[in-house]
Amino acid sequence: MCVGRKYTAVELEDGSVGVALTQLPEELGCCDETGLSGADRSNAERMLRMVADEVSGLSSTRDLFPLLTSNDPVRAAVALACVNAVANREDIALLPGDILEHLGIRPSDTVGMVGLFRPLLPGLERSAETLHVFERRGGDGLLPADKAADVLPSCDVALITAATIANGTIDRLLDAAVSCREVALLGASTPFLPAAFIDSPVTWLSGSVVADRKETLRVVGEGGGRRDFNHFLRKGSICCR
Repeated sequence: MCVGRKYTAVELEDGSVGVALTQLPEELGCCDETGLSGADRSNAERMLRMVADEVSGLSSTRDLFPLLTSNDPVRAAVALACVNAVANREDIALLPGDILEHLGIRPSDTVGMVGLFRPLLPGLERSAETLHVFERRGGDGLLPADKAADVLPSCDVALITAATIANGTIDRLLDAAVSCREVALLGASTPFLPAAFIDSPVTWLSGSVVADRKETLRVVGEGGGRRDFNHFLRKGSICCR
């Protein structure tokens, strides 16, 4: 098990590995230490070590799964990574290609993106009439993440980071997206469990399976992000309809 600065990874006895985004409190940089003071960086590292030490004594999935409802998103990320190690197996059948190939974005669509997925922006800007992007860390052209639930009811398509499962905002966001034509959960944190979303508006799960266990664990342990271990993953999507 690795609780890294940007991602968390859990390895099961059979060698399966799952990952999930590590999210610290916003004052400690959430999932990015850019701009943090030395003291805040030390506090973030201390918190990660504390959680890692605590969960290292939990030896089974039965012990880890309950952490998914923790109010602490770092502990919840450990549980989500464990869920993904169980669900996102190497032999799972995935539809290849970019999620935008499956969503059928229309020229008149308003799209809400919760969590910045930068590689998708050019395609969405070309295809949709309006694009709203919500992000906890802010930035030029980005809207505050806590405003997403107010805007999603007016959207035709919602793209939501699966990291919202660990930070406890997923239910509110899915309630807000109930009238959307398409709702996709995105990112390496996505569990390929369509049955878990059967009573929700989720229509697509788009994520990844760890293809190179050793290298993924190494990168996560070194504090690397998705771009650093992206080529050790097999990406794809599952339709929930």
